[in-house]
Amino acid sequence: MTHAKDIAQYYTKITAHAVFGTLPYGHLAYQQLQRHFGGLKNGRYESRFNNNAKLVRASAEEKGSLRNMRVMEVGTGRIPTSPVGFWLVGAASIDTYDVTSFLDSSLTTDMLHWIRNNERVLSSMYGDLLEHHRLKALKEVSTIQDMLELCSINYYCPMDAGSTSIGDDKYDIHASHNVLEHIPKNVLFKILTNARRVLQQDGIAVHLTDHTDHWGKKCRTISPFNFLRFSEATWNIIANNKYAFLNRLRVNELVEIFKEADFRLLKADEEIDTRDVDWVKKNHRNLESRFHKYSPESIAVHTSLILAKANDKTNGVRVTVD
Repeated sequence: MTHAKDIAQYYTKITAHAVFGTLPYGHLAYQQLQRHFGGLKNGRYESRFNNNAKLVRASAEEKGSLRNMRVMEVGTGRIPTSPVGFWLVGAASIDTYDVTSFLDSSLTTDMLHWIRNNERVLSSMYGDLLEHHRLKALKEVSTIQDMLELCSINYYCPMDAGSTSIGDDKYDIHASHNVLEHIPKNVLFKILTNARRVLQQDGIAVHLTDHTDHWGKKCRTISPFNFLRFSEATWNIIANNKYAFLNRLRVNELVEIFKEADFRLLKADEEIDTRDVDWVKKNHRNLESRFHKYSPESIAVHTSLILAKANDKTNGVRVTVD
């Protein structure tokens, strides 16, 4: 049974996101709220690096060593854990792109402090891929500028990752961490089309996506898929701002966009909680009609990790996807 307190908290979050989205300096107020009460309160650095380690391990399955790889990241966010993580396993450079300047020097300094005190945790996450001499050097760094320079991280903002002036065949890896769910479908297609262009012939796209309702993260009695109840019309009204937008794409829809952008799927790992499958089965008719054609199992995916490769790029030939 859904608790009244959770319902109130849920709709308070919706209202707050909408208000912050209209204010001239709403991003500053929103960030302070997140730092004191939301997902930035404790930094969650271990969780962030653990997610990057998933991207790294998936990349290594296909590429072997990531030493000297050139990485393009979509969506820097407030804390550059993924660029740092890729550098720690040997990447030559990481170009990270964001449309809005959220990068936070204070949170990044906190991240560096966490790194200095958690070498064993990082060693466990990255295993043999971790380059310890790089970690040792990073532990000596205390400012964001020194970190960017040491780790060969190039921060491009504001910059649209779907229409860059980068030359063809530049990168080995195209990556993101909990970003694709915040991008409109048509823009996402542009980003992946551009990814295909800038990736080398044997380059890979590796993306970790959170498919759950972000508003209900701390509402224990509200389903992680409650947001699928809203009609498209209602959703476009309440979620049409840069802090609240979620495209609500299910994994199979996301995979189709990769295919439309001429990528070949190598793997699509999914994390599912059987309790949520039961919830979807009970509430299937109450979901937005767009989701009725999908099975409860495909709807109730918490996170997905997609690893894909561009189809044959030689002579501009497009290869049919099965």
